Amino acid sequence: MNTKQLENAVSEVTLFNQHLQLIQSVHTIPTPKVNWESIAMEPAPTMPTVRFDHKVKAMEALDEYKPYWLDILLGNKSKFHTLTNNVELAAEKDIEQYKAEFVDWVQNYSYWVKGNQLSQGVLNNYSQAKLSALSEAQQNLMNATVVDTKLINHNFNTYKNGHLLEINIQVNKHNVIPKDKKVLCQGEVKLETLSLSESNALYREYVCSCILKCAQDSFNVLPETSVVINVEQVSADHSNETILSCHIEKGLLEFLLIEDDKPSEILEFFVHIEDFNPHRGNGFSAIKTLFSPLPIAS
Repeated sequence: MNTKQLENAVSEVTLFNQHLQLIQSVHTIPTPKVNWESIAMEPAPTMPTVRFDHKVKAMEALDEYKPYWLDILLGNKSKFHTLTNNVELAAEKDIEQYKAEFVDWVQNYSYWVKGNQLSQGVLNNYSQAKLSALSEAQQNLMNATVVDTKLINHNFNTYKNGHLLEINIQVNKHNVIPKDKKVLCQGEVKLETLSLSESNALYREYVCSCILKCAQDSFNVLPETSVVINVEQVSADHSNETILSCHIEKGLLEFLLIEDDKPSEILEFFVHIEDFNPHRGNGFSAIKTLFSPLPIAS
């Protein structure tokens, strides 16, 4: 085995271990905090006007022009005509510059209107505005992918009874959790099958990490104090079932040192429903979500 082959083997195992670390630490990916008060106070961009700066300079050059006596004697007006033409060209340049600035202004103004309306809606506690803000942020926040699959697949957000934020996400174990682990053995990459319990334990940490990430995103984007997060598992036959439902309180989440403990250990501090056994199937069994409607008695 040459040095290059060894380096490739080490790199492959390192990338695999980084993958395992990533899927268990989704919640540690920084989340930018949105300052809606600042956005609401931003002034509208000023509409551009035609300034004719280039034309003014061209006219100044024309006004300052003094023909030589020989040009006067010979009737040579080429310099004068050039300067006169420059005035027209400069005016055209000013108009083109204005058009370009106006196009930019239209785009910037539309962004400002959208941001201003959204910020006013969030600050006034309008549910639809808050849902729009969260949905937009969710599309931008989670760019990291695993095997061309988003780490968090957002399904839909809603407000229970008009005031309790509920986030619903989907996960697919087979898109994220590897079947085999890669280890370095005598300078070569060796595949070892992950046991069912190991695979399901990884899956649970990933699911719990996604929940914590979603909670942090919601608290950094919206002025909420709590959120319910439901995780739906997408199976190979495309049948979906809820596997974990959790109520996260902002104050408690901020108090905990979430980067120091396993995601599943952190989740134990919060009210949640799950039926997990690492020795069966995908580990999770279907559950009812928190605050699910009770069946009507017959």
